Amino acid sequence: MVTSMSPLADLLGEKFMETAVKMGIQTTLDFNAPGGRLGAGLFTFNIRDGIRHSAAVALLQPSLERHPSRVSLRTFTTVERLELSEGSPRRVVAVHGSDNRNAPFSIPIHEKARVVLTAGTILTPGLLLQSGIGNLDYAKESKLKEPEVMMPAAGRNIQDHPAVGVVFEVDPPLNQDMRSDYTIFANWTTRAGTATLNEIPSTFNYPGFSTGAFLMSGIEPDGNSEAVPDLQLTVFPIMIEPHLTNEFVLESPHKILVTVAAVNPRTTYHLRGTSGETKNGDDDDDDDGVDSSHESSMPSIEGELHPLDVQKLARGVKMVREIFSSDPLVTFVSKESNPGTEVNTNAELEAWVLETHTSNSHWCCSCKMGEDAVSSVVDGDLRVHGMENLYVADASVLPSIPNGNVHSTVVAVASVFAQRLAKAIRAEKEV
Repeated sequence: MVTSMSPLADLLGEKFMETAVKMGIQTTLDFNAPGGRLGAGLFTFNIRDGIRHSAAVALLQPSLERHPSRVSLRTFTTVERLELSEGSPRRVVAVHGSDNRNAPFSIPIHEKARVVLTAGTILTPGLLLQSGIGNLDYAKESKLKEPEVMMPAAGRNIQDHPAVGVVFEVDPPLNQDMRSDYTIFANWTTRAGTATLNEIPSTFNYPGFSTGAFLMSGIEPDGNSEAVPDLQLTVFPIMIEPHLTNEFVLESPHKILVTVAAVNPRTTYHLRGTSGETKNGDDDDDDDGVDSSHESSMPSIEGELHPLDVQKLARGVKMVREIFSSDPLVTFVSKESNPGTEVNTNAELEAWVLETHTSNSHWCCSCKMGEDAVSSVVDGDLRVHGMENLYVADASVLPSIPNGNVHSTVVAVASVFAQRLAKAIRAEKEV
């Protein structure tokens, strides 16, 4: 029997691991270790003092506490446009935006200061475009002025880990009783600290799942075997991903979810403009048809699922079915409710994948790093091509999507960039 020393293990996860071992599926102790990605195992989470540790708490809060006079945080604030200098190379000379009451603000940028954008894969290229840096076609779609700094790759080459959800009904239950856990926690919080955090259920350090697997689909493009796993299975003992199944049944003890994601995808997406619609929905165009308000709506993301990714996800569903029809998991499964056993042939599964697949919200690569301003947006130092003091340090700069969840990669990129930028600034001051 496979048991886990992790406090995050749940009964479904334990049975999943037991089944994987009996089926001969490779197991791993650490998905993030060199050579450890392939196989079934426990996921790693950042847990400290019984609570999930976010990047804001781990990285931002210490800076605010250590350097209160040098680091400031503006909440409920939106940056809407960067003002650029004339001439070449261009510089950011001011940052313009508004607060939650729509009160405008402007921040002048010192001659030697740097500006670092971290608005994310969707909003960073949009903010660049609002500032006169970007893709000409995207600008026309959004009815904005022609970019002063052309950047054809901005808002293109976007990637994600497309996913589908397989739902099983089980009896007896394999999940945690989340309602009871929350009730116990609520009672504990009203007892004026008579109990310690360690004496209550681990509801608030439990992310909703503990186990999964990275597997090879066996679908080999052009006859070449893939060097890395191309499917990720995540096993949820509670239904907490409603966007995958259009249902949210936290209280149900008899439904479990397994997500299948393509983690080495061929699919790419692009941003599509908003036709110049302003925040209040009014047409605020100038006579020349150009929107001068800088208040465009959220852009849409468009793209077709690559045929190979469709095949891989369909194969992944079959692999999940094989695992859950094997001992000991099979003794718990009473029914497959999504997609259902009536969806069975390759053609039926691929049609279902095309109809039901959804985003994993792992968007990246819209301002990817590279050597030139035609095929990329930032250089190896993450500086925007053609700009002297403008950098990007978020998921958008990744040249291609990581083979797994992107959060740790983005944190690593930002951390290394911050260290290098700080070193460069110190070196300038010493000259």
